[in-house]
Formats: sequence, C-alpha cells, structure tokens
Amino acid sequence: MDKIYDLLETIEKHFRLNEPNTNTVMFGKLDEVDLEKTTLFPLTHFNLTAIEYNSNTIDFTISLMALDIVDEVKTEDKSFLGNDNLQDVLNTQAMVINKLVESLRANKGYLADKQFVIKSDPRAEYLSEKYKNNLAGWGMDIEISTPNDQISTCEIG
Repeated sequence: MDKIYDLLETIEKHFRLNEPNTNTVMFGKLDEVDLEKTTLFPLTHFNLTAIEYNSNTIDFTISLMALDIVDEVKTEDKSFLGNDNLQDVLNTQAMVINKLVESLRANKGYLADKQFVIKSDPRAEYLSEKYKNNLAGWGMDIEISTPNDQISTCEIG
C-alpha cells in the first residue's frame, strides 16, 4: 500500500515548500525528537496514529503539532501582551495549522493531487509548558480520507 508513503511525503512537502513559518518538519515519536539542542524552531511534528479501512476510502488520523520557542524579555512588563512573545507564537502556529486544513478543504495543491481530503473539522488544542525550551503552539488530530483504490477484487483470495 503506497497510500501511507504518499500521505507522509505529501504532508512533509506541504510544510517544507509552502510554510515559511516552519523551519523543521519531523515525523515519528515526539520523544525521539531532540527538543533541546539541535532542533531549529519553529517545528511542525506529525505522526500517523490510526487507519480506518472503509469500502470506498482509507481514512488516516494524523497527530500534528506546530510549536515554537516563547522568548521572554528580562524587563517586567504588566501590559496585556506581557513580557514574552507568546501571543505571536500562538497566532503564527495557528496559521501554520490552518494552512494545512484549508489546503485539504480547498482540494488544491499537493494534497489534492494525491486525492487527500479532510474528513471532519479538526479542533486544535493549546500546547504549552509540557516541553522543554519554553515551547508553545497548537496540537490536533486531523482525519484525512483518500480513495481505497489500492486493491482490486481480483487480488483478494
């Protein structure tokens, strides 16, 4: 089944070629990512978490995170914005995720060429203080559907 390779390569290509607010794109287990020393932020990380086989489609669940480092200024600031760039990080990383979602909805670009479409409206969750380096951003599970055209009925035993 080439659909897995196609999906993973296509998502990576989307972020590498279309997303100026992502410096590093990674796939796999997050605990294998060096979040402290060598990662060039902002980071988009994704993993394949589930596959559902339907009669006409194969539906993939992708767990996705868009994270960046929150920089704190040493001087005390009691304004609404505070003494860090958290709001900037949250805004920018929300747009990173939104571009992927909208490219799936609009049925255009690399994802559409491979017949990947969004199955349902995803919900992003705020991520902060779970990781070292004072990282913040958004995480979501996104369901992506594609035609189940890999196996003909002649091939089934």
